[in-house]
Amino acid sequence: MIVQAPSTVQECVDMVYEAFDLAERDDNPVLILADGVLGTMMEPVVLPEMKTDEEVKALKAARRHKSVVGHPAEERVLAEPGSVGTGQEARNIAAAEMYKTWDKDVKVEEFMTDDAEIIMAAYGISARIAKTAVKTLREEGIKAGLIRPV
Repeated sequence: MIVQAPSTVQECVDMVYEAFDLAERDDNPVLILADGVLGTMMEPVVLPEMKTDEEVKALKAARRHKSVVGHPAEERVLAEPGSVGTGQEARNIAAAEMYKTWDKDVKVEEFMTDDAEIIMAAYGISARIAKTAVKTLREEGIKAGLIRPV
């Protein structure tokens, strides 16, 4: 599963849009690893441009599973979970092929790491706090840095 870890409300917004596209592309969930603080914060954000009606219609038409967008009540639609039932080996092989298509570059933010003697690792709201700690330590002459998985 692709996992995204925002540290600002703007990143949360941007990652939700990206996660939707990735989930649609792969027909696979994407986890946004936001914490409770980010979920309750209020910060100004810039929303991405809305998709046109034609783009939305094309996305719905391209979906592989009709149950995702609904279906007539008289039509039965079977939704099989990926981990239960027959055909598990075939699903695993298909998933392995999908994983091969993913970008292998892990997105990471490096903050003041060039000359750092101490490097912290943090994500989410903790990364924002860690940045402040790095700045404070730098003011005290301690060469600190931060790596934040995105």
